[in-house]
Amino acid sequence: MALAENRPPVEAVGDIEDVCTLCAPFDEAAGGQDEVDLDKEAKKEPTTRGDKLSRFFATTPAAETPGPDARTLETIIQHTRKFPLKKPKKKVREEETLVCAIRRASDGRYLIHQRPDKGLLGGLWELPSHTLPKTNDSTIKTRKANALSYAASLIPQRNKGPKAGRPSLKHAGELESVPWLFSHLKLTMHVHLFELDDAAKDIDSESMGTGMKKCWSLVKETTT
Repeated sequence: MALAENRPPVEAVGDIEDVCTLCAPFDEAAGGQDEVDLDKEAKKEPTTRGDKLSRFFATTPAAETPGPDARTLETIIQHTRKFPLKKPKKKVREEETLVCAIRRASDGRYLIHQRPDKGLLGGLWELPSHTLPKTNDSTIKTRKANALSYAASLIPQRNKGPKAGRPSLKHAGELESVPWLFSHLKLTMHVHLFELDDAAKDIDSESMGTGMKKCWSLVKETTT
């Protein structure tokens, strides 16, 4: 086929052991025999073939790269100082408030008031709320006492008539604590329910903050 295509014949390749110049040839068996006596071969001194293979597979250690000198290092440091550092986030302030839902027993209406126009949630309506001091131990017992004192201060006294004096105010209980998170404030609102025989206003028609609406929803679920 090679002659038909005018290709020169491929020269015969010799024994790979004879062609290889890297490794030393294996020792031939004594006496021209084809088989090798493994016991005798094991007793022989090792040839240089293993040394050649070791040198072949050995890795050349990488040259150590010298570090920057003091002047270069100072230049790098000065350059990195040009970039602004990431400022740590300010710790969110934590605060607890008493939300007092004061319901008039005669018609089921509630007392609400409007927040100042300026400041957080300015101009919105809310259930009366009292911020607890930071030193407060905030137990159910202390929150009840503080809520009673604050709610009583909101109810004006009657100066005339057969029911002159401060209206009767009953603490019905602490309903639940509602957590609410602002960007700068982590607020916990402890909702307290009171029964009163005077004064109130319709709440559902008024504008409230989202957190206060959750407090109001909690009150309605409990009392209806």
